[in-house]
Parts: sequence; structure tokens; C-alpha cells
Amino acid sequence: MIVASYIYNVIINLCSKAEDPADCKAGACKVFEEMKLANVATEQTKKKAVAVGEPIYSAMIKLCSKASDFEACEALVAEMEEAKVVPKLRTFGPLLQAHSDAGNLDKCIWVHEKLLSHELELTEDDYVALLRVCVKTGHAEQFYAFLDRFIDEIWQPSLSTWDVLKDWFSSEAAQVDGRKWTITEGTVNKQGVCSVTSNQLQSVELSPELDEELLVKIEKLVRTDEKRIAQWDDFKQWLEKYGPFEVLIDAANVGYCNQNFQGGGFDYGQIKLMVQHYEAKGKKVLIVLHERRISDEQVPVKHRAQIVQWGVSHNMFNCQPGNNDDWYWLYAAVKLGKRTLLVTNDEMRDHHFQMIHNRAFARWKERHQVRYQVHGRRVTVDEPLPYSERPQRVGNVWHFPSREFPDQVSDSDRRWLCVELQQTA
Repeated sequence: MIVASYIYNVIINLCSKAEDPADCKAGACKVFEEMKLANVATEQTKKKAVAVGEPIYSAMIKLCSKASDFEACEALVAEMEEAKVVPKLRTFGPLLQAHSDAGNLDKCIWVHEKLLSHELELTEDDYVALLRVCVKTGHAEQFYAFLDRFIDEIWQPSLSTWDVLKDWFSSEAAQVDGRKWTITEGTVNKQGVCSVTSNQLQSVELSPELDEELLVKIEKLVRTDEKRIAQWDDFKQWLEKYGPFEVLIDAANVGYCNQNFQGGGFDYGQIKLMVQHYEAKGKKVLIVLHERRISDEQVPVKHRAQIVQWGVSHNMFNCQPGNNDDWYWLYAAVKLGKRTLLVTNDEMRDHHFQMIHNRAFARWKERHQVRYQVHGRRVTVDEPLPYSERPQRVGNVWHFPSREFPDQVSDSDRRWLCVELQQTA
């Protein structure tokens, strides 16, 4: 009798969610083996095979993890990799948690290496499992190795993560030459000064490697034919010649702001207001605007002289037809680096941006994107804070922000966990 593939899926998934995995494990393993045999038999008849894919492997690994059958888990991972089935984060998450609960540090390291080898981004819960097993085993070197990765990936930990941090820094294994850590909760003001230690927190930028990776991804989207490549190379030369710039303006976004009303349209005056706002601060501004927006047919008479002046002074770059101006201002902002600001309300979520979207891109936006509002003939801007709201170590003090706190109203109310190494007696 031929069993429909979804029947196998349903049974194994139900077993993986059982409260007592010991009751279901043997039966689930039997169903899993029958599924594989059915797959072989179907292939021999040259009919469509029963798929043994990632969902089934992940469900089986979850079930065996809950049953603490770690040998079976490793066998399933090996089988999965040999079959070239691409795993997901859910494939390894339950196994990592189970090893952490059991205090198996070496096996947690093994799972972590598997996650990295498959280029899977760990969640906060995954990092907590790694940190927790180090607390259990008192392994300082590995704790700080995982902590370094954690603070680079998870910028605002949850309060539950604070618990494992407190447990570590309260432990004997965390002491340095007999010195203990003092754990205090405080706040950080808008200038980045800690209320507990008076330390100045820093603006933490992407590493040069991640910057370069982001630039390569952008260029890959642009350089699709000879014409675009030539235009793109011209832009890079132009940027090198007339830069650097401190502020980049997504002129299309600014020009269309608040124009969704009857009779509304592209407002060049709003772009001028934004330029004036930053030039009044002594900033060198670059306006990125598509070439079609500078023709006399498009530009009202009262703004034409201004458009010409921006071009003559090399404060404006106009990308040519067939190009997406988004890639020009984004590339320039990343390439210029340092504290270059990008003025746009664009959330950068369309399908093009999704091709480069990852944690690194989100972090870059956090440090460089300026959101704004236009109020008639006045603009207000919401610039990034002068420091990064992310875990930082300043001297012998760790600073950990919280993602949420019951009495938090704004970022200035965000609670911080300050962990300071006591001075030598």
C-alpha cells in the first residue's frame, strides 16, 4: 500500500511536539525509516519519490534532542548533509538547547560550528544557550568568545538574557585575580554618558570587511550590462573626484514627502530646505537625483537656477535613465563611511533591498540613516544618536542595554546593565 507523503510528515511532526518524547520516539523513528524505504521503492519504479526534506529531518532532530538521544541527532545531521538537504535554524536550535541544558559544552561548540558552516544567523535564544552552558561549566575563555559574537549580533538583549549575564559575572569563574564584578542598573543619556560609571559610550561602526561586503552586493545589483557598468564607473570616478560628502540626500524621497494630496507633486523646494538645513551646520551635502528630474519640463521656473547651481558646484549627481537612483545614494553613503549621514524616510524593504538585507545592513542603517519631517517651509530631522545602543566594553566596564523595560517611555529611559570590575584592594 502506498502511503501519501503528507501522512509521514503529519505523524513525525506530531511526535516532535509531544510533551513526553520518550513515548513517541520509537514510533517516530519507525515511521521515518518506513518513509525512507518508501522513497527508495518509489524511485525504483521511476515514480515521484516521497520527499525526505528539511522539515522531516528537523522534526526528527527536535524529537531526539528532547529525548536526549544525542547520538541519533548527530547521525541525522550527518545523513542530512550527505543527502545535500539544506538545514535551517530550526534544525539545530533544539539540539543546541538540549546540549546546553545537559551542560555539554563541547557539543554546544560542535552545533555552533555547524550553524556557522551553513551560514545560519543565530537567534538571541541560541546565544543564551551557548552562554548558559559556559556558566554551568565555568569556562571563561569560551564564555567571552561567545559573548564577543553575541554583542556583535544582538544589540539590545532581552531581560531574560540579562539573567545569564548576571549569573556569569556573579560566578567565581568570572573573577579576575580574585576581583569580583559589581552589577548595577542605570541609564545612558542622549550624549552617551553612563549614569553609573560616567563612561562615554562609542559609536560602533561596521567592520571594514562588512562594509566591503555590502558594497560588493550593491555593485552586483547594478553592474548587469555594459551600459550600466560604464555609467556606474563614471559615478565612482565622480564621487572620488568631488567627495567626500558628509550628508547624502535621497532627493526623490524628500521631494515627494507629504505630497499625497490633490494637486500634490514633486516639490523641489523641500529638497532646497533640506540642503539649507545641513549647509547651515557647515556640512558638505550631496543630492542624488535622477536625470529625468532636472529637465525644464520637470523643474518649475523658480527652481531651475537652483538646480543648475547644484550641478555647477558638484553638490548634485544625476543618475541616467535605466538606473535606480537608490543604488547610487546607498553606495555613496556606505563608501564614504565614517559618520556620513543618509537622509531618507525610505525603509529600504522592496525586493531589491531584500537582496542585500541582513543584520549588517540593518546595523549600518541604525548608525547612518536620518529620518525627517517637512513642516511647510521647515524641516526637522531625527539623526542617529552619537553612540551605539548596543553592548559595549569601556575599560573594565561592560554596558548592556535592554530591549524592553516596564517603565521605558523613550530611548533615554532605556535601562542598562553595568558590570564593573572591582578595583584592586
